[in-house]
Amino acid sequence: MARAERLMQPLRLSLGIFGICHRRQKSEVNPAIDDPAKKTSIIVKRSTENFLRFYCVFVCTLLSLNVLRYLPSFWVGIDFIPNLTSLRIITLLFYLQNAIVSIVLFIFYDNRNHFESYVKQYIDAVEDQISKSLMLNPKSDRIRKCGARNLAIGWTYFTINASLTIFAINTNFSPVIPVLACNPFPNTSLSVRVLASFVQIISSGVSIFPVVMFCTLVSAIEFLYDDLYDVMKQTTIEQNSCRLDIFKNIRKKHLQLCKMVETVDQSLQFYVAAVFVINLGIACFTTYEMINKSVPSTDLAHISILSFWLAFAILTTLIITKKAATLHEKAHGLSKEIFNIDVNDTNIDDMIELNLLVTKLHGPSIGLSVLGIITITKEMILTLAGLFVTYFFLLLQFRI
Repeated sequence: MARAERLMQPLRLSLGIFGICHRRQKSEVNPAIDDPAKKTSIIVKRSTENFLRFYCVFVCTLLSLNVLRYLPSFWVGIDFIPNLTSLRIITLLFYLQNAIVSIVLFIFYDNRNHFESYVKQYIDAVEDQISKSLMLNPKSDRIRKCGARNLAIGWTYFTINASLTIFAINTNFSPVIPVLACNPFPNTSLSVRVLASFVQIISSGVSIFPVVMFCTLVSAIEFLYDDLYDVMKQTTIEQNSCRLDIFKNIRKKHLQLCKMVETVDQSLQFYVAAVFVINLGIACFTTYEMINKSVPSTDLAHISILSFWLAFAILTTLIITKKAATLHEKAHGLSKEIFNIDVNDTNIDDMIELNLLVTKLHGPSIGLSVLGIITITKEMILTLAGLFVTYFFLLLQFRI
């Protein structure tokens, strides 16, 4: 448990800075403690947990109120500029996505059936007797390096995004950006710009680091599937006398990993749906704005900002889709070796075990889904790409 906590600590710290991660308080009654030092430690720990939870509630409330604050900007504003409807829709979608993500992740960490369940399942998957009998390597160092790489990329992108956003809001780099960020309040007010900059910084973190978390959680399961596939392949090649006992353990371990996938899916299916639907909307309206040019095309700053928004929406969707599709492929990866098993001299009990494994591998799709409706596979990448390209050429041809 401690090792898993250490692996997740840098990620949790990064998420906690932006109010999308907290430790759930345990409701059980602790025994009386006479040691004053331990009492003080427990009080400090509980106070910290209460503060982090309050901070998460504050961020959820702030981002939700920010959506409500922005709605009147379509019709009124002290420095209202007409003909910016598509840009306002893009901004509203971005704010809406961040509000939804903050609420989903608050539930993810607050509900014991989600994050705590995932951590417990991961520990069981790497430390139980089946893993020891199969000699599975948890590769914690590999997971740590993957998490560190994901965090480094996330912080680099956040620094660039936050710096450019603050610069655009507080300068005349693009005259449209301060209006979009501050409406319906006056963008000439220093206090309004400071508050808008703070909201944008929080929003940037809420939009970036959940992607880092998603990739890290999924990668941990992928590594376990890789280890299981290696054991399966080696056992199939060797065809030793105890292979059927090994296959029984492989089936049990595969079911264990499938439960981890199910936990992540139940926890983050709303997050995945929000990313897919809202990012697709952002990409479509950004493309519409770039083609129809409500702001003069000579405004290089405006074009640069739109290109940045478009790239972020597409890349975020692509990264999540690719990771989820890879997990789906690896969850069904054992099917590549299952038919190479020599079933000579097998009894009825062994055949039942093998049939159960075959049924699981070739049954309903194992993977992450969008609201539990559509399982994300590699084919979905082509579907989304085809949808966007079709929309792009329709806009280009008819200038809708």
